[in-house]
Amino acid sequence: MGSEKSGAWYIAYFPHSLVFGMFSVLIPLYFVDTLKGSLLDLGLMTFASTLLGILASIYFDKLPDKFGRTKPFILASFLSTGALLLFLSDAKSVFTFQMLYVLVTIADSLHPTSTNVLIAETYHKKSWGAAFARYNFVAGVAQAVGLVVCSLFIANVGYRNMIFISSPLVLLSFALALLLLRDPPIYVEKWLSKLESPIDEVNSLTFQLDARTPKIRERPKMIFAGLGFMAFSFSATCCFTSLPVYLTQNASISSSMVFAIFFVRSIAGTMSYIPVGKWISGRGKTAVRIASMLRIALALLLPTIAMVPMFYSPFLAVIILSLFSFSWSLFFCWKKYGYYGVRFK
Repeated sequence: MGSEKSGAWYIAYFPHSLVFGMFSVLIPLYFVDTLKGSLLDLGLMTFASTLLGILASIYFDKLPDKFGRTKPFILASFLSTGALLLFLSDAKSVFTFQMLYVLVTIADSLHPTSTNVLIAETYHKKSWGAAFARYNFVAGVAQAVGLVVCSLFIANVGYRNMIFISSPLVLLSFALALLLLRDPPIYVEKWLSKLESPIDEVNSLTFQLDARTPKIRERPKMIFAGLGFMAFSFSATCCFTSLPVYLTQNASISSSMVFAIFFVRSIAGTMSYIPVGKWISGRGKTAVRIASMLRIALALLLPTIAMVPMFYSPFLAVIILSLFSFSWSLFFCWKKYGYYGVRFK
């Protein structure tokens, strides 16, 4: 297929990822500094958008299978998100901004599941790893570029104008996707993967019953793992949503420097996957314990950023946030490899 051979379709996601890379810092700062919303208002908006985005993605996940198409849903996501961002930049009240941001999150949650199906059907199963790696690499680079752009131009452009610029960037992703994305003519790979999955599970269960029956009772219940994932992710969301505001208001760090700090954190977090991925094999439980204890210690150290002299506060913020990213890479790789060094499927 043409899209598989060229790989040019990845470019369509670059402007979109650039926008949402800078939004992690831009939205909290704009919401509190310009709209004068409280941190409680910010937390409620983040909670509502996250919860409704998850629920929407559960429904959206069924659409590609139901209609046998992915491109229309990706285009609809980019088009609706771009249009909503145009209204978001013009929102004057806290409540209006909150409602529009929740709608943006819901609209944006339409494209990830369709993109996953597109990759699964465009590439042979043995090439899925490389295809997803390229896609995530493009998205990661774009997010880092977004933070750099804000760091360089936010002082002159301003928060509102930067949000306004985000609308045409996402619409650019729509135009590129319209030109570059190709729906596969027949959906086979994802169906075969679903067919293979229960067979793999039966084989795994047979092995467990035959060779490791006494140990089945000792396996941890996945409900506790799920609660652990939720608590770990919830703490990260609570912390990093308001952290840009804390750095500007309490630590007196300029908004440009805050974007630069989060850029360095992003790079450090990405690079940390290389050593962590090599070290963690067979050390899953140790890794999650280190990640949890490190995150607790780092959270307690966050107030020190505002206590040190202003010259040193950005450097201390970089160190603490980079270590936060390292703790997340440990946790993420543990989820990937599982309790017993076996990848979750």
